[in-house]
Amino acid sequence: MTLEQRHKAVLRWGLLSTARINQMLIPAIRAAQRAQLVAVASRDLARAEAYAAEWGIPRAHGSYQALLKDPGVDAV
Repeated sequence: MTLEQRHKAVLRWGLLSTARINQMLIPAIRAAQRAQLVAVASRDLARAEAYAAEWGIPRAHGSYQALLKDPGVDAV
């Protein structure tokens, strides 16, 4: 990856919980020009899916390991 490509790259974020702290993180991630919130994980898939639907997050995972293995997530 060239330096120019790095400067244009978008960092794809995943959240490792559905905790209340995310209410502070989500707006910050969305406000960043080169960041995108792409996934959330919970130990309960239904909870992750409901949270993803509520916050407009594209992917939900039913385990933390699944999110960590997601090739579409760059940072947690």
